[in-house]
Amino acid sequence: MPEARRRQAATRPQTTDRESGFTLIELMVAMGIFTVLVAILLLSVSQLARGTVRVQVTAQSTTEVLLVFQNLDRQIRYADAINTPGSGASGDRYVEFRTPAASAPGRVTTCTQWRLHKDDGTIQSRRWTDGPAAVPSSWSTKLNNAVDVAGAGYPFELDRSSSRQKLVLSINTGIQGVAEGTAISTSFVARNSLSSVGAPVCALAGSRP
Repeated sequence: MPEARRRQAATRPQTTDRESGFTLIELMVAMGIFTVLVAILLLSVSQLARGTVRVQVTAQSTTEVLLVFQNLDRQIRYADAINTPGSGASGDRYVEFRTPAASAPGRVTTCTQWRLHKDDGTIQSRRWTDGPAAVPSSWSTKLNNAVDVAGAGYPFELDRSSSRQKLVLSINTGIQGVAEGTAISTSFVARNSLSSVGAPVCALAGSRP
């Protein structure tokens, strides 16, 4: 009989003072740790994404600015006169320069105008044949996402420190709030010009709206 009772006790399920599993406090602690880990992961991913966007925008902006500089350098190097830069009634900023017939395409004296268009943050250029009855071409966009920096001399400034007229172009470009983008300034010398500034060239009514 004692042997039978021992066998019965061995097969009977064992009981404990508490049910197995997590308590409410343990569950809350585990959830808190998990929440902190997820927050750290999301912050790291967000910072990595912002860094990637910043690098991409900066690289793209730098490439676009360099193309603008190359374009302007080809146009202005043979100019014989550069107008003093200034603003139009709209607040857009302009500069014009004249290329003599001997150096201009088609052997015709040509006027070239550049502007910073404030409304959409673009830098554009257009041309016309020098003369009072000339009709300018349509604006050609050379750069998007130009940041408007308040102050004199932006983006065009005439440097009179050398024996030739020198145009300084400063460009800040990028996506505000996402990346600083690119800020570059360089100068272009009109090789056929003199440093003294005479009467404005390429006079055309309404050319600086």
